[in-house]
Amino acid sequence: MNRETAKASGGVGIRRDRRPAMTKQRPRSLFLAGLVLLASGWFSGASCGGPGASAPTSPGPAATPTPLSTAVARYLYLLRQQGVRPSQLQIFKVDGNTGDLAEVPGSPVTGVTAFYRLPIHPTGRFLYGLDPNLTFEGWSIDPATGLLRSMPGVPFTKNPGSVTLTMFPGGQFAYFPGSSRFGIDGFSLDIAAGVPTLIPGSPFGPTITGGITRPEYTTFACVPARQRLYCVAQRTSALTADLMALSLAHDSATGALTDLRVESPISGVAGQGFWLIQGVGDQFVYAAFGTRIFGYRIATSGALTMIPGFPIESGPLQSELLVQLVAHPSGRFLYAVAGNFIITGPDVGHVDGFEIDLQTGALRTIPGSPFLANSFVSTGQDDHIQMVFEPNGRFALFAVGGAILRAVVESSGALRSGGAAIRQPMTNTDIALASW
Repeated sequence: MNRETAKASGGVGIRRDRRPAMTKQRPRSLFLAGLVLLASGWFSGASCGGPGASAPTSPGPAATPTPLSTAVARYLYLLRQQGVRPSQLQIFKVDGNTGDLAEVPGSPVTGVTAFYRLPIHPTGRFLYGLDPNLTFEGWSIDPATGLLRSMPGVPFTKNPGSVTLTMFPGGQFAYFPGSSRFGIDGFSLDIAAGVPTLIPGSPFGPTITGGITRPEYTTFACVPARQRLYCVAQRTSALTADLMALSLAHDSATGALTDLRVESPISGVAGQGFWLIQGVGDQFVYAAFGTRIFGYRIATSGALTMIPGFPIESGPLQSELLVQLVAHPSGRFLYAVAGNFIITGPDVGHVDGFEIDLQTGALRTIPGSPFLANSFVSTGQDDHIQMVFEPNGRFALFAVGGAILRAVVESSGALRSGGAAIRQPMTNTDIALASW
């Protein structure tokens, strides 16, 4: 069975082929990492339902939106490629009100040919560059200019093949899912300097009943919630490739991971796709593969329960697959980004928008969805689509093809095209937004 590392926010994972490949293959250099954006408040909460929604669960405690972040978008980091691998990193000053971009003096930065992902620290002060090999790098961000300074001790060592990085909201701990087994490398992060230190006991691989100490799970992507780390994984030791949701307890003092739980088997998946996962506060976790979305409620014990009515089908156009799940900073909306990397020209992607019932976790399609269906234009060079919100959720930025696109977020959660902020001949690979 083929496995290709896929390029996520918390979010996010590995591309899997679960049936014979389609006639037209996506390029093998395609990478997707899960972008993990945890919810903070913006809109007032309202439950949803009605036609097009997943079936509601019995009423339970409603999700509580957190206070609005006071952070402001400062700098955008854009990883670009020409040919097969990324070749430069551009830095833009961001207008936090409009999303307008202006390239800073000293940009672009060259010599970043090994990187595929740019996770950013929750404080917005540190940027990391991930590659699929044994190492990764880190930089501190100059708050006055946006320029980068290498951290002491780079490059750092990690699990080979890992191109996703999950950070807990406080920014003290970060984790790399294993590339070919259930082993998660954990790092403590120096809050002042951002420098990672390997947590003793890494990679974390639990003991299960019967004395088997390293069950062969392949973890694709993880997200933190309720002091646990929730992951989508595959049991590769079985004759059948069972997919499941796993969780591990997180020690907030040391960062160690313990108490593995197989939370829920995931069935009914087939074809090609990317494993994605997205948390919404401490109440809900959503996972996706191909064109299907799975929804879970998190109990006070940390256990996951599949929300009735899931899985649901996203609304792919042509031969598109879901490549990213992103929660709005308010926690009221979930967006499923779909991409098509087979054809060139317009109509190679779109965004499905859902309102989240804050009491049940059910999803209702936002009127007007899918959004931006004719806005994404492929250059035919293995394009990637990556979406990121500014901290208050007023607008979103998309990297796709040779452009950075803006979308205004309306109070209903609908996305309205704000035009292109940047158009350039090179192909975008990833974006990261530094806010504080």
